[in-house]
Formats: sequence, C-alpha cells, structure tokens
Amino acid sequence: MNKDDLEEILSQNFTSSDARQAFISMSREDQLLAILGVLAYVRSKLANLEKRQLESEREVKEYRLTRERREELLLGDLRGDGLLSTTQKIISSVSAEVSKVMAGRFDWGVWFRDKVLPAIVTAIVFGILYFTFRGGTP
Repeated sequence: MNKDDLEEILSQNFTSSDARQAFISMSREDQLLAILGVLAYVRSKLANLEKRQLESEREVKEYRLTRERREELLLGDLRGDGLLSTTQKIISSVSAEVSKVMAGRFDWGVWFRDKVLPAIVTAIVFGILYFTFRGGTP
C-alpha cells in the first residue's frame, strides 16, 4: 500500500480534510489501531443486526404458527370436526335448540307440505283410481 492508495481510501471514508490530516499524522501503529477499532465497531453493529433479524424471524414464525392453529380451529368448527371450547359448545347447543323452536313455531308451510299434503294427494289419487276402474259414478 502506497501513499496514493491511502489517500484514495481516506478521501472515500473521511468527509472533512481535518479528519483526514489527523489520521495521516498518526503513526502507523495508531492508524492500524484506529482501523481495527472501526472494524470492531462495524462487526458489533453487524452482529446486533443479525441478532435482531433472527429474533424477528423467530417472532414471525411463532405468529404464523399461532395464526395457522387458530385458522385450523375455526375451519374445523365450520366443518364440525374442530376442537370446541366450553363456550362454543354451549353456544352451539343453545343455537340448535333455538333453531328447533323457531322451526316449529314459524315454519308451518314445511309442516303442511310434509305432513298434510301427502295424505290429501293420496286420497285424491285413490279417488281417481276408484272412479276409473270401478266404472261407475255414485
């Protein structure tokens, strides 16, 4: 390394000419110690940055796992095979009972269609068959 190389490095790294002159006026050993001190500082900053990055990656992984577990529970509840908490079990049983009561109270059309209408249609069909094959009208 010659003086020109040193000047180029100093001009890239030192913005003020006073700092550059102070560095040049140091002995070679002091310059080396200053450079090693800067390297130690940079390495420390880099190690701290890597540590924070690893911690954030771990936090993101934990959050993702928690979110996936929560989504699995919610999707399992929608399919009916998920794990239910006590509150969810109570709510599901109460809502089933309420829906039964509401169906019995307000869905008289369904009851008429399922219970009464088949009997009426059967009676009409038997009447038509009777008059068709017996041949006589009363």
